[in-house]
Amino acid sequence: MFEAFQGLAETLTAHAIVKNLTFPFVSLPMFEVAGRHTLAQSRNELLFFTPFVTGDQKEEWEGYAWENQWWLGEGRSIRLENDQTLQTTSFLEGNITPQIFEFATVSPPGRDIYSPVWQMSPVPFSPSIQNFDFRSSETNAFVMDAMQIVKGTIFCRTLSG
Repeated sequence: MFEAFQGLAETLTAHAIVKNLTFPFVSLPMFEVAGRHTLAQSRNELLFFTPFVTGDQKEEWEGYAWENQWWLGEGRSIRLENDQTLQTTSFLEGNITPQIFEFATVSPPGRDIYSPVWQMSPVPFSPSIQNFDFRSSETNAFVMDAMQIVKGTIFCRTLSG
């Protein structure tokens, strides 16, 4: 299972290197395909990429995310081609939230680090979760901190708000 997630991480990193991109400003083309393979290998139902965004990068990230939401349309097209039970109307059209946000509000400025939900597989039916600060609950922040320390995959029993 760990190898599946490591493979996706290496694919993201290779894409960043080849395109001369720096994290967190990386979006993987055809993430839906890579994600679907990772999910099949790991026997999970959902995965998402939540980059680490420093407080100094927050505003730049929000601009980047707004300008790079193309992957949602691409992912929907791929998913529609591979899942005959879905229709175009299965997906809610619209843009992502333009700012990193928490459950009820925009994430406050001045934090050291944020972890906005970015690319997902399967691609979401609604773009409303993109830019949600995954670190905005204590449990999730603990997991994200552990990931930064070990620089690897972390599994835990449950992640909730």
